Amino acid sequence: IVDQTDRFQSIDEMIEKFDMLYASYQDILTTIKNSNEELNDVQRQLVLTIEKKNNKISSMNNRIRELQQYVIEIQQHIDKIQTEINNYQQTSIEHLTEIGIIKIAIESMFDLVKRFSHRYRKKDLYLD
Repeated sequence: IVDQTDRFQSIDEMIEKFDMLYASYQDILTTIKNSNEELNDVQRQLVLTIEKKNNKISSMNNRIRELQQYVIEIQQHIDKIQTEINNYQQTSIEHLTEIGIIKIAIESMFDLVKRFSHRYRKKDLYLD
């Protein structure tokens, strides 16, 4: 090979070049192996992080469902109270109407009593 190429001057130079290339090859293999190990570590960390985030999201979704159910229950309770308030207001209106009617009746009776009382006084005055 040394005789057929101008690249190498001696066999020792050729062996030296081979050793250098082989050492570079070994360095590259070591770098690739280390890079693959680092990549695998990063992938495992990524998978763990994704699992943790998914668990947290699932937990938060469950909490949201619980809170939505609580909101529904509160809204139903509010609706029930609002219905009771409306019933009390309707009853109050009816009672106020009855009180108004009773007040008018009392005032009418008072006027009648007053008129009759006034008439009887006049009669008593005329009789004397």
